[in-house]
Amino acid sequence: MSTGMPANRPRRELITVNLPQGFDPARHEEALTRLISETHGAGWEIENLNLALSTATASRMVEISEVIDHGDDADEIQIKLSRNTKPGDGEKTAVKLESQHDGYYLTEFEPYLGYATLQKMAPNTVRARGAAAVALGVKPWEVQIKPRRDGGFTLGLPKTYVPSKHDDKLQEVAESVIGKLGWYVKTNAHALTADIVPSDPPTFPKAIKYPLSQIQRLNNTERLLLATSLGKTGDEPGDPLYLDFEASPHTQLNGTTGSGKTVTINSIIAGALAAGYELCLIDVEHKSVDFVWARDFVRPGFWGCDSLAASATVATLVYEEGQRRAQVLKRHNVTKIQELPAAIRPKPILVVMDELSGLFQPDDIPKGVPKDHPFVVSAMQANATRAILMGATLKLAAEMRFVGIRLLLSTQVANATTGIPPKLRSLLSNKLLQGVNPTKATRQQVFNDPTMVPEVPSNIRADASVSKGVGVLEMEGADPVVYKSFYASTQEYRAALEQLRVPTTNTPAPSAADIARIAMPEEGGDAGEPASRMRPEYGGFGRDEKQQRRSDGLSGAAAAAHDLRVQAAGGRSTVPEDFS
Repeated sequence: MSTGMPANRPRRELITVNLPQGFDPARHEEALTRLISETHGAGWEIENLNLALSTATASRMVEISEVIDHGDDADEIQIKLSRNTKPGDGEKTAVKLESQHDGYYLTEFEPYLGYATLQKMAPNTVRARGAAAVALGVKPWEVQIKPRRDGGFTLGLPKTYVPSKHDDKLQEVAESVIGKLGWYVKTNAHALTADIVPSDPPTFPKAIKYPLSQIQRLNNTERLLLATSLGKTGDEPGDPLYLDFEASPHTQLNGTTGSGKTVTINSIIAGALAAGYELCLIDVEHKSVDFVWARDFVRPGFWGCDSLAASATVATLVYEEGQRRAQVLKRHNVTKIQELPAAIRPKPILVVMDELSGLFQPDDIPKGVPKDHPFVVSAMQANATRAILMGATLKLAAEMRFVGIRLLLSTQVANATTGIPPKLRSLLSNKLLQGVNPTKATRQQVFNDPTMVPEVPSNIRADASVSKGVGVLEMEGADPVVYKSFYASTQEYRAALEQLRVPTTNTPAPSAADIARIAMPEEGGDAGEPASRMRPEYGGFGRDEKQQRRSDGLSGAAAAAHDLRVQAAGGRSTVPEDFS
């Protein structure tokens, strides 16, 4: 069986002859051509004349038989082309020669050199070459192809190949035409070669264990270990991803229930504590159980999970700490805490706020109910506290980057309807969307440019065993990627942090005095301060006269409704009034 190109490929011959005395190119060139043909054989053409040396150079293609190296089992045959063949005759030549040689296909077409080459190809190879040629915008014979042992193909690319123009199209051919999801293309632009490689689609393991033995080495004050990216191919592992606080200090984590947000947050908390951060935790009371494991690791007074008032208080305390740090920077004439001497440099603070919608979304004010009704007063007071919390959060995000305060804000849905203003979202440059099936609207709400952020591949979406903790992210200074967060139990995180002797506190919650000062000033938080006229017994909203209070605790519409029922029954209200 013949392999490779035959040895007797057509070649160009050159001869030099002396010009006759008195040679005139305009009158004698045709006669000279006839003379050369009579002397040396047919097919010669004059290429140039050197009148100074009185010589002429002529060339021709070596005469060859029509078919070279053609046997029943030959892999390659070579055909002599007619001297009248033009470069535009490629398709016509391919059809003619391929019809004459069943199972062979045109692979080289050299009309100026006077030959063409055909190679024996299997049907799947022919189809692969044709699809690659369409992707590259060339004729099939301009793409060389050779099957690989693993079922893929090696391609010889045309000179017109450009990576930015053709790589995506070749990848589509690999996955959709030649192979299946997971096949990929490796190109070498300098060598003009490409390999189409069979593979399974990239995926994640069921869980990626947090490298607790290296937790201190992998985290520092400027970046925290976050997750692992999805490998580019099924044969390549993903890369570790970090929250880069030098590029952007604040992070937004969105995700539906069950997507694994808490697991992601816990890994970030553990990494921050191992790196020497101070911790602040703020959450709605009924969800704070997720972070009880880290309660005593917070900076004293920075546990804001026991009530809405505590949340607002802690956020404000963090802001006040930021202001104190700003004064230190001013005294030392520097612009950020990293420039302070190590002896007085404060630790960075990680502020984690979970269930942001529950913290920010205002309570509905009942309509048609008197303003002094307890329901209305309670809602108004809660909304005032939420306003304190939101105001402090906005100021932290906008003003406190340079003093080492980093925000990690987590919620299910982040839009104005759920209480999170666009101004705050715009300050959170690191954006994570956890979950494998987010809606288009959610992607638009979360990302600056959702068209540039990849979607979770279908094979991962369909595999419930690996989809936990998977999401997509858009971060400053990095390409958007699909990721999977690390996992460890809270007991394992505690054990690792205790081994590192991370400080703990016996007073994680804010003091009652701070709560009264910040979140409930109307309640008389400062000594000598008058009680708020918002309180129910004052009727609310600035009525100076003190209302009579009933011993049954009813007031307003509720009291009136009770009295009407009593009167309708034929009696009268027997509840004594309390004027005390």
